[in-house]
Amino acid sequence: MEFEGQVFFRFGERGVWEFYRFARALAESGADVALEWTPMPGEGAAGRAFLGLERPQDRGRFLHAMLGLIYLEGRAADEADTVTAALAAAGVSPGLVADGVEQEIARQVDDLSVGDVPAIYRHG
Repeated sequence: MEFEGQVFFRFGERGVWEFYRFARALAESGADVALEWTPMPGEGAAGRAFLGLERPQDRGRFLHAMLGLIYLEGRAADEADTVTAALAAAGVSPGLVADGVEQEIARQVDDLSVGDVPAIYRHG
């Protein structure tokens, strides 16, 4: 089975944590899971850190660390300490977010009428 698409998310939404756990379980069952996670506009330091990571595996480790800190340890999604701890736990260091990336995401959100998250858009 192949499960692919783009997931728009907010770190602090419980439904995102639940979907993330579902996607991990699906991958662990042997399904081919290829999801492009995209933070919603306005995600602050966590969103900028996520977008500043170029490699998908780095983004995946950071997402895993952030969600674990928020939902397993009760940390706040919008606090700088949480982002710093997640970057350290993931062993990654973000670069600068390329010009126009956040505006492009906002355009996609508008074009696709993304409202609630997680929102999954399947390409094709």
